[in-house]
Amino acid sequence: MKIRGAIHHSPRWLLLRITAAVIVAMGSSAAIAQANKWPDVELNGRIITVTHHGVPAAEVWVTDSDDKLVARSFADGDGYYQLRRLPAGALRVHARGEGMVPGSMVVATDSFVREATLMLQDAAPVHGIVTMADGTPAAGAAVIVFDVQGLPEPFYWTAEVTTDAAGAWRIEAAPLRPLRVRAFVAGYKLGEQTIPRERADAIKVVMPAERAKRRTVTVTGMPTDRPTVVHCISRWHRGGVEKIPRPAREVAVAADGTANVWTLELPHEMRVSAAGHRSMPIAIPCPVGIDKNLRFALSALPVTVTAPHTTIKGHLVDTLGNAIANVTVVAIEHDLRATPVVTAADGSFVLEVPVNERVLYDIGLLSRTWRLGDRRCKVGLDGITWQSMAAKTGQPVRLHATKAGTLRGTLIGANGTPLAAAKVELISQLKSEPTARILSATDAAGRIDFAGIPLGPYKLSAVTAGGHVGTATVKVFGDQEAAPGNLTFALGSELHGKVTDPNGHAVSSARVFFTEDHNGAAARIVRRLRTGSMYGRFAFTDREGNFRLPMVTQGDWVAGIAGVRNPNPAAFTIESKPVTLNLVQK
Repeated sequence: MKIRGAIHHSPRWLLLRITAAVIVAMGSSAAIAQANKWPDVELNGRIITVTHHGVPAAEVWVTDSDDKLVARSFADGDGYYQLRRLPAGALRVHARGEGMVPGSMVVATDSFVREATLMLQDAAPVHGIVTMADGTPAAGAAVIVFDVQGLPEPFYWTAEVTTDAAGAWRIEAAPLRPLRVRAFVAGYKLGEQTIPRERADAIKVVMPAERAKRRTVTVTGMPTDRPTVVHCISRWHRGGVEKIPRPAREVAVAADGTANVWTLELPHEMRVSAAGHRSMPIAIPCPVGIDKNLRFALSALPVTVTAPHTTIKGHLVDTLGNAIANVTVVAIEHDLRATPVVTAADGSFVLEVPVNERVLYDIGLLSRTWRLGDRRCKVGLDGITWQSMAAKTGQPVRLHATKAGTLRGTLIGANGTPLAAAKVELISQLKSEPTARILSATDAAGRIDFAGIPLGPYKLSAVTAGGHVGTATVKVFGDQEAAPGNLTFALGSELHGKVTDPNGHAVSSARVFFTEDHNGAAARIVRRLRTGSMYGRFAFTDREGNFRLPMVTQGDWVAGIAGVRNPNPAAFTIESKPVTLNLVQK
């Protein structure tokens, strides 16, 4: 009976053993899979107007270096957003809101928790019509509208459209400042027109009657399985060829190896590109007035160049030479990232570094408790301690690790509420780590988490989108988790006002610069205002001409409108009360 009972219950017992084994195997596989990937990136930020107010329900999305969509969300009622589980590497955040110009900006690859606050400009529709010299509509013409001021991101703006059968085009959201439009029709010179700040009427562009000259670009050695493209690129600075419609500056090479390119009335250089191929010559200068035909030769790049990697074997040990197991080892070379590996019980690892033999790369640890301790190491902005070395297949590496620390907590603002989506910087106060500077960001609840960082004292600085700057002194120990403590905020006030023209009308999208007046440097500030090359803080006016700059530190300041012919800077002193400025753009 006992034997029967044992036999009777054995299938259930086997089932439990098999199920447990499967669970353990699944857990191990999940752990290995998690260890063999870079940590996900978290992006915190806010979408704000030029007057530093949140854009409610703004649409936010993120693309990677290949312009592939990786995440999409919406901001809350005060413009705050949070995106998680983003891939490591280069990212670009985009946003749009009602009545705003869609904007985007590159997110610096400086941490696994990043802050990206994007300011959107007020917008209004702009529309027009393109006709040929005889008055007939230019159907299918390529049109580009761009900002003539050459502003940096995220304020640099351009948009491209195509005319319909009647030659008409329209852009729903464009900045409220003077713009320029260029149109391209194959075989003709470019047509262009200025778009004034007030643009209720359609903008008419008449294409020149003069025909453009055609040049032939011949390409040899081009691949048959991937596209080959001819590019016209500005030789000097942004704003040249890049402000010409794409069909005029990029032409696909036909199967017979030729491409017809129309001459441009701007100095540029011509290049040919095909994935996995080298071009000779790399570029050919194209001065204005010269329209000779061009020849390029392509050759396939060797596999060692297109897919470089070197197998590195090594061991990870502590300061006493003891092996360290279950620690993730990673390697990078600029934007190239190796697949992470985990050290075995004896501290050994095998890593495919993303470079060729004898090429330098950086190696580090993804760990909350360990970091590399070699004197030649440098602390990156991501908090990882990196060691540079040359890739050598036959020479094992020995990595020495030392204990690292953790700093966690919640940052509280001057008004007693958590600092959400604030950029946080740690600067080491140790003489042995003079360049240690680590960047991160607070989440929606104001929390920070710095792990795997060097031990010692730090100066912590937190900067919000509104300009609030808080500092604290913290010390990170190796045997306990440190907390940030209370922040100290610099005394300051708010600066706001309005920009009008001599007739009293509001001036929208004006750039107002603010610079501290050290030693009476008003004359130098006037020169910078005239050229638009000001340094310091700046603000844009909204559609009613209003501007706002929060948290300006106390002291003597000079403000003025950049880029105008006769700048009239205003000197003022910031104390504890808000300051109102009324500026006139002459």
